[in-house]
Amino acid sequence: MSKQNIRISPDRLFFLISLAGIAGFFLLAIMNGHTAWEWMAQENNPDMVGVDYFRHIDGSLRGAALYESTNFCFPAFAYVLYFYLYRLSTWPQGGVPNGLLIWEQTRRYQLVFAGYLILTVLLIFIAVMIFCRRRGCSVRQCVLLAASIMLSAAFLGSGFLTGNSTMPVIGILIIALQLRDSRSWFAREAALLLIAVAAGLKMYPAVFGFLYLKEKRWGEAVRLIIYGIMIMFLPFQRFGGLPVIMDWLDNIFSTMGGYEYGRIQFINGIAYMALTKITGNPESSLVMIGCRVIPYVFLLLMIILGFISRSRYRTILFFTCAMVFFPSNAFRYTLGYMALPLLSWFISCQETFNGEDWLASVLFGNIFTIPVWIGMLTGFAMNLGWYTLTWVELWIYVSAYFLLLAEIIIELKDWFSRQRVSDGINGEYTIHDRQGIIS
Repeated sequence: MSKQNIRISPDRLFFLISLAGIAGFFLLAIMNGHTAWEWMAQENNPDMVGVDYFRHIDGSLRGAALYESTNFCFPAFAYVLYFYLYRLSTWPQGGVPNGLLIWEQTRRYQLVFAGYLILTVLLIFIAVMIFCRRRGCSVRQCVLLAASIMLSAAFLGSGFLTGNSTMPVIGILIIALQLRDSRSWFAREAALLLIAVAAGLKMYPAVFGFLYLKEKRWGEAVRLIIYGIMIMFLPFQRFGGLPVIMDWLDNIFSTMGGYEYGRIQFINGIAYMALTKITGNPESSLVMIGCRVIPYVFLLLMIILGFISRSRYRTILFFTCAMVFFPSNAFRYTLGYMALPLLSWFISCQETFNGEDWLASVLFGNIFTIPVWIGMLTGFAMNLGWYTLTWVELWIYVSAYFLLLAEIIIELKDWFSRQRVSDGINGEYTIHDRQGIIS
């Protein structure tokens, strides 16, 4: 084997960090069983299997009382699909879920939930294969990427564990991002429908509509809005129509106003913790105002950076971070959306790479892994005193925030450089991105 074949590169460093942590965890699990899973799982609770899945199965049976009797924020389209999963589980005998955990259900519920997870895994695997193979990656790279993503703490210890619908939405969005740049009109239209379906399931993926506005693809943007309105709002008729929409909006605004100490999974939680530390009073006016304003400042910053960026990877990153960190009451599974910028970065550094890619490889590697090293350093301690703030959570989220901060600095540096170049040559300049020219 030549030196060229064994040389280290950012993509290989990513695999080394990611898969080393995952392999180390499974070795730990062989030796320590339930304790290892308890350390790794969201909230240190490996027994919460299916909790998100069955909560929403139960919600789909409430009819017009769905949003009035719960704090659910998913659009009605999601509950139409959950209802058919319920029918698939119970038909023809009928019946209702016995609780929120898989262990409390009859066998037919367990079988359908297992099928749901299997289909979700297949969807994400196929999505990664489509995205990467069509952009020149080898089969080995595609398989390793899929493994790094789906065996990471955000997926294995949260999204798949709870059965959260974020997981299939990620697969849908990966395929949509590949199809939207196709030369085929049919494929580009399919991308619009897939983004609309993703928004109909989780609402947040609607942020990717900004990609069409940025690229001045006005016709597609209009059709995306039409598809989105139809998929998001027509299903409300099944649950009571316009009054139910008002209850749904009330739930959204109520959830967005929530904050809790120890919640680093979203900007509102970070703001609440920081401002409480500064003021020493969690109910001070500065804390209250800051928690209302800071998340929207962050959202606006991500959108602006996404629009001004000349890098496809950073554009995807900023729009994704708006989706990951802006919504309040998020849990670890939302970090799974970072698979979108991961794939974009991985493609961008295949032909050429620079110093910035080394940092990205280390940070992405620490996001998409199971950080056994922090476990070894802490004696596999469970949490830091708050039920959602586990040591695993701390490691992967700090890595994600550092990645975002680094890319913001790089983007602003590039923007100021472009302004100087523009001033020097009267605005005539072209910036080359490694994935093509972005005008």
